[in-house]
Amino acid sequence: MGNSVKWADYCISAVRYDKDRRFIEMAVVHVDEGEAIGDGHAYPRDEIIKAFGLLKSFATISGDPQNGWRKSGEMRAVEYKGMKYLRADNAKEGFDSVGCLPEF
Repeated sequence: MGNSVKWADYCISAVRYDKDRRFIEMAVVHVDEGEAIGDGHAYPRDEIIKAFGLLKSFATISGDPQNGWRKSGEMRAVEYKGMKYLRADNAKEGFDSVGCLPEF
């Protein structure tokens, strides 16, 4: 099951941080098809940053395909001191932060 209204172009359901936990290395990204959330595939951080540059939107999601997905929040690429960071808030800080997503 997905959602009846498209939440974003893409949804992220899980992340993998680097050893310092400053940057997301990979994220499980799903295409939001409006009526359904597509299968998740691992994408590197730089591809997600590029997608933001192409004006694609991202949301974080929780749940699973069997019991249904729920939108957790919006995701942004925030610039801080000349570097882009992936954030679930608008804070200007030097690390990625996308809330309480599970890690893989």
